[in-house]
Amino acid sequence: MALTMIRLTFVSALAAVVAAQNATECSVEGTKTIGSQEEADSLAAACPTFTGSVTLGNFIPYHGITFNGIKEITGSLTTQDWDSVTADSLERIGGTFENHDSYTVTMDFPKLSYVGGISFTESNAMRPGLQHILFPSLTTVNGDLTIIGNHYLSEVNMPNLKSVNGLFRLAESFGVFGLDLDKLETASPGGLDFRGSFWNGIHLASIQSVHPNFKIVAYSTGNCSEWDALRADGGALATTEQYSCEGNCANIYSGRCSGQRPTTSTRSATPTATMTPSSDATWTAVPTLRPSSSSNDDGECDPECQDYRRVWLMIKLVAGIGGSVAVLVIVLGVLWCRRRRVEHRRTDRQAAEGVDGDGRMAAVSGDGTSGCGDDKSGISDLLPPYEGHAR
Repeated sequence: MALTMIRLTFVSALAAVVAAQNATECSVEGTKTIGSQEEADSLAAACPTFTGSVTLGNFIPYHGITFNGIKEITGSLTTQDWDSVTADSLERIGGTFENHDSYTVTMDFPKLSYVGGISFTESNAMRPGLQHILFPSLTTVNGDLTIIGNHYLSEVNMPNLKSVNGLFRLAESFGVFGLDLDKLETASPGGLDFRGSFWNGIHLASIQSVHPNFKIVAYSTGNCSEWDALRADGGALATTEQYSCEGNCANIYSGRCSGQRPTTSTRSATPTATMTPSSDATWTAVPTLRPSSSSNDDGECDPECQDYRRVWLMIKLVAGIGGSVAVLVIVLGVLWCRRRRVEHRRTDRQAAEGVDGDGRMAAVSGDGTSGCGDDKSGISDLLPPYEGHAR
């Protein structure tokens, strides 16, 4: 009986130690940085819930990282430069999910349903960064959802997203050909701000409340006729404070259309009494509504403009390298001339002092010059005289 009690006491103590160790490993006051797949596996195996924030950093080039097993992170999640980031069990991120100026190509979170906010931004147009955002189970973003400047982004998969409790902004991502957000109901306070190509359309079949802004600027039609219709009394966008929809843009600069592609009609951003269907079931021509200057636009550039930027950057790069090479050549040339001049003067001194080792009069070799031009003029004048000799 006593032996049994001792065993039970030992097992209980061991379990308490393990629990305490797991509690320490699964909780931090600040941010825990994970720098390898082994560390990710260890944390996920020990902690179904992690209290604190996590950074997936110290990446290995051209490698992905999987964060499987963990279900909840109470703080924020930041990813840095891993080629791909996958978390097949993660369902909830209490804070903001961040990825900034990185080489990450794919974000694959099949079970993620709630996140406190999303901020995926890229400031370098030349970096082939984020291309695929795969959040098929995401329903709620309890803050801003910001995706800006990811020029190579081609896929945004959030088919079950229902609410964004902030601003939903997707801009400067011209590779995104379509947005399937048919279950999105609310984007408030903040609204919707979509700028890009969207050739396959923008789908918002369930939209009910967007405040205070609704803005679409697109190379395609932007589905503007649908949103114009929702501005009527009783429509889902009737109470939206600031509304603007511009489609068929020839270019997009600073968040606005710059010129129009040829179309059969031109719409107004806000329906008016003069905006009536014509006989061919298209809208009659009326002026296009421009967004107000208080719309807080971010500067952006269309694909053609980006090409010019890249060419200009290459020109500056080549010019910088060429200038550095030219300076290096000049420096080496000066050093070479200095050496030739010193050798020439040494030969002159030996000829003036007597004969060589064979008893013959020493002579100046060559044509009597250093090979760097006239010894009394030109670049040699810029060099200090050889010690013991005057110019």
